[in-house]
Amino acid sequence: MSLFVTPKIFQVFVCSVFALGFGSSFARAETTSTVAVAAGELSDSEPIFRLSLPTEDDYTAWRSPGLRVSLGYGFGNIYGSNGVPEGSSNSFMLRAGARLDRDWSLMGSIRYAITAGGLRYLGLIEPTYELLPGLSISAGAGLAGFVIADQSLPVPPADGIVATYTYADDEPVLSGCSGEGVAASVRVAYSMVVGSLFSTGPALSFNAQATRCAQSLGNADPDTGRAIELEQYWYHRGLSFDWMLQWR
Repeated sequence: MSLFVTPKIFQVFVCSVFALGFGSSFARAETTSTVAVAAGELSDSEPIFRLSLPTEDDYTAWRSPGLRVSLGYGFGNIYGSNGVPEGSSNSFMLRAGARLDRDWSLMGSIRYAITAGGLRYLGLIEPTYELLPGLSISAGAGLAGFVIADQSLPVPPADGIVATYTYADDEPVLSGCSGEGVAASVRVAYSMVVGSLFSTGPALSFNAQATRCAQSLGNADPDTGRAIELEQYWYHRGLSFDWMLQWR
């Protein structure tokens, strides 16, 4: 039996081959397009935004020397000795300093707290050591003070005074305080790296201070001209949980 291919049959064959080839190419193109979309290979006219995780370079940057600045908010309590004012504390902090090497930093901090019916402030110098990546411990020393408005008129001792009088710790507490003293602190903090320029994290701070509180009687020593005051030393301990925002 002989094969006889007519022009019409040949045309049908060519059209069929062309259709199969075009369909296969279209299918491959559609598959490639789907994979590209799934892989996020979109055109410039359709940008896609992704949240990138910190890289090894970000962690290395935070352990390199340079300036550091941080802001924070803290909530805690202060505890007084011998019946002096105490209570909950809301504080705001500014820390600034320098990273010296991979392990050590030297920071200075200022803390203002609303507590005990007035304002408490601390200014500390804090050498800081990084125990583990992100986990650091600080020990600080500096000055601290209170500004607490007088709740009543100062009452001098019954026998009167002609010069500044210092109350003993077990005597009646002054109704107000305006004075400064010395302070010390210990701080543990953990910093979570967000990028090469920003990190954030919690901190736990313990501090103690001794404050010379004074109330003026409104007159002066006739011999020296110095104001006559009633004074007393207040002793406090404070504990605060802080959250910090840090930049480099």
